This record gives sequence, structure tokens and C-alpha cells, in this order.
Amino acid sequence: MLNDCTYNDEQLMTLLSDGSEVAFSKINDRYWNLLYISALNVLQQKEVARDVEQEVFLSLWQSRCVV
Repeated sequence: MLNDCTYNDEQLMTLLSDGSEVAFSKINDRYWNLLYISALNVLQQKEVARDVEQEVFLSLWQSRCVV
């Protein structure tokens, strides 16, 4: 299992590009709230901001092999 403290973002992205679900989960854990808050500040709608956050992470997962 990956430890949050031992992998920087670049390393996690490399692991993600190899298809690591754990790396994806760690990236999601680190950034979902920041992304959600940023979307909420722009959109001013909680449900829409949550949808945007989910779409971004879905896109990241789907494009993981071309990162």
C-alpha cells in the first residue's frame, strides 16, 4: 500500500499512468476538497460543483494511460 508521505505528486502520476488504483485514490484524497471548493466558488451551486469534481477525477482515471 502506498503511504501518503512517501510519494510526491509526480510519483503518484507515474504510478497512475501504470494503472495504479491506489495512486488514483491517493490523488483523489489529496485534491478532491480543493477542487470541490474551487468549483463551488465559481459555480455557487453545491451539486454542480460536486459533479464537476467527480467529472475531473473520472477524466483523470480514464486518461491515466496517456498521462
